[in-house]
Amino acid sequence: MLFVLVGTLGRRPPVVFLGIVQIGVLMIAYGASVLTNLVMDRRFVSLRISESDSGDEGHGGHVAGDEVAVTLTVTNGSSVPLFDIDLEPYTPNGLQVDETPQFERVGAGRSQQRTLAVRGRGSGRWVLQGFDIAAADPLGLVRACDYLDSMFAFEFYPNAGRLRRSGRRRRRSDRRRQRQGRRQVTTEQGGTVIRELREYRSGDPLRHIAWKPTVRQRRLIAREFEEEISVGTTLMLDISGTMRGGRWEGQKLEHGIELCAGLADRLLAESRDVGLVTFDEKVYGFLEPASSRAQYRSILHHLLGLQSVVDPDLTELDDEELESLVADYLLVQERLDFRRGVPRSDASKPVDSGLLRQWIRARLAEERRRYHSPVLREGVLRGDLDPVREFAQLRGLPVPYRSESGVGPKSRGMAKALETLVHRVDRRQRIVVISDLCALRNHDVLDRGLALARKRGHQVRFVVPFTPAYFRDEEDLDQKREILFELFSATEREQRMESVQFLRDRGLEVTFLAGD
Repeated sequence: MLFVLVGTLGRRPPVVFLGIVQIGVLMIAYGASVLTNLVMDRRFVSLRISESDSGDEGHGGHVAGDEVAVTLTVTNGSSVPLFDIDLEPYTPNGLQVDETPQFERVGAGRSQQRTLAVRGRGSGRWVLQGFDIAAADPLGLVRACDYLDSMFAFEFYPNAGRLRRSGRRRRRSDRRRQRQGRRQVTTEQGGTVIRELREYRSGDPLRHIAWKPTVRQRRLIAREFEEEISVGTTLMLDISGTMRGGRWEGQKLEHGIELCAGLADRLLAESRDVGLVTFDEKVYGFLEPASSRAQYRSILHHLLGLQSVVDPDLTELDDEELESLVADYLLVQERLDFRRGVPRSDASKPVDSGLLRQWIRARLAEERRRYHSPVLREGVLRGDLDPVREFAQLRGLPVPYRSESGVGPKSRGMAKALETLVHRVDRRQRIVVISDLCALRNHDVLDRGLALARKRGHQVRFVVPFTPAYFRDEEDLDQKREILFELFSATEREQRMESVQFLRDRGLEVTFLAGD
């Protein structure tokens, strides 16, 4: 426009011509970008992520921290070529995309593939929802932007136990029973292994008479048995908000998950019984002690599912707030607007709840087929989720976990976990409780649970992650923040030591766990 204006005022036709040429070029570029934007807006362009060792919808298992190479396919179903395509992934906090590839040109009706490097920051089921996409006109002057969905679920297992080793998984035979962790007790009332043959005594059951030796020796000979009393191990993991918080966010819980996975792997390799209980203010999950091959998979699945909790008692959002979150998500992901038709007078509830729930119920069977995984259900006590919460869990929506609401709930939850184990498991257990002991101030309630466990012959041990040990040393703090950090550390240390002293006064072993 400046060239045209100056050329017209100065009566310079060549300058006017240059201005007209530039305006024409820009108009052509803008027209092409509008066409490109329409192509993306009408979803003629699609993105697809695939993985060689999993199905189309994902669920390939990997170890947290490892880099996973997946294939990203861009398909242009329109009659217009696309140029200079940039992609920016929309990922949860637990998922990291190191570098997004660029597509220089995707012809009309063509597809192109690139390799995408994905890394899991921690264990869990993380869903990559889609990409912000930007494509340029043929001249590269104007860019059209949009969002395209490309859901893919990644499952990253804790970096512990057999998963830490890069070699093949060891194969164990259920027939090979090791006697570590077992005590042999001589009994005359029954058993499974013959200890010795001896002379029959009055009161011995007639079924214990060894008839062949009796015939040979011409006197009654009885079999004496020894039975194996199995002492299993149950891991109790605190999954509360304090285990998920801190400056090194979620690292206490992640460390506890790794510890549970490593202990379970080592004990199951020795054919010992291992169980798992997870708790907050209530018991969340329960896996009865077992030594089968499937037990380790069940434990891992439940540990991964701790990052996908949508239980209404353990999360911040109530049903109405969650409906609003899902409605906002569907507006972007599926381009479905569930805010229409709501009366203006009802401004406090902008979502058409009935229509939203009707759509989710109609889609839920298909959602389960596409996105279901054992990680979402293994070992969870409560299986009757609200449809909206189940939809959010299947789609991997981040539902904020509840922060601590008082000083009593965790004590009740820990006591309830002990009581649940005592009532549901008959065999004696070595109980390892992994908790930071935050907000554990109602000692009377906990004391009753500990007394019940000791009465049934269970051994209880505590492993305590100390929050300041999970502080990142490389972070630079000013003097004010350094003073606040020291005060917080001193306060927490004082609170922890009260609980630690309470536990040690009752003869329980307490071990502190460092962040490394």
